[in-house]
Amino acid sequence: LSVELECERVAQQKILVALEPLVEAGGGTTPRVLAKAGLALYLQGLADQPDDLDEADLAAVLANL
Repeated sequence: LSVELECERVAQQKILVALEPLVEAGGGTTPRVLAKAGLALYLQGLADQPDDLDEADLAAVLANL
């Protein structure tokens, strides 16, 4: 369990680092835009080339933001 939690922490840290330029450059960037970018980065890390089902899942997660 501790290894799994550490892996998740590392993945989240990588996403934060990747999103840093968006946050710094886009003072008007909405939370939805940041969430979409972060989830897209995470998805690319899981599945090198996200397919249509992955994109549909991403859209479902973002629908309520």
